[in-house]
Amino acid sequence: MKAARGFVTVGIDYSLAPSARFPTPVRQTNEALAHVIANAKRFNIDPERIFLAGDSAGAQIAAQAALIVSDANYARRMGIDSGMTRASLRGVVLFCDPYDPTAMNFEGPFANFMRTVIWSYVGIPDPHDALVAQMSVTPHVTAAYPPVFISVGNADPLALQSVALAGALRAQGVEVDALFFPNDHHPPLDHEYQLLLSSDAGRLALGKSRVPISTPQ
Repeated sequence: MKAARGFVTVGIDYSLAPSARFPTPVRQTNEALAHVIANAKRFNIDPERIFLAGDSAGAQIAAQAALIVSDANYARRMGIDSGMTRASLRGVVLFCDPYDPTAMNFEGPFANFMRTVIWSYVGIPDPHDALVAQMSVTPHVTAAYPPVFISVGNADPLALQSVALAGALRAQGVEVDALFFPNDHHPPLDHEYQLLLSSDAGRLALGKSRVPISTPQ
């Protein structure tokens, strides 16, 4: 569908934990972006109209990559070179992810799963360690962050994470198009609900997964 509408899609792969720890995937993403920009003519890509998109773990990486692109001070603190200019990054599409592990309640079955995921990714068992705070996106967003489309299902254990990120972005004056559902939405929409294109909610997410095209900065 996207190709038919004139979009070029590039799938970015990344190394997995525990063989590769944070921030390796974020660094690899920025290196991939630099490669895309450098080879834009070869790939028939407009280097001034780039969008990032991700789902679940990919959404966390995409959100953090956008933060690095949009905030030079943050990029310096991370020790990662941005793969592109902020003017080229026109928007971000995010589905179903923890954008601030420091704000999670690490109690209960799903929380134990998230504790294990973070331990594997960061390499530290303490979810309150400073390195876990470094992988968080929500506390660090600024007004320079690109426009965002964000969505999550009402029954996703990570739903509050998306709501909090949307709120933080709006507080900074960033354009946000959010697709959230009432708590009593039926049927309940679980993690990655948008992949079920046979459902009304999945088709709605597909149709709405767009972001405003920002003015180059």
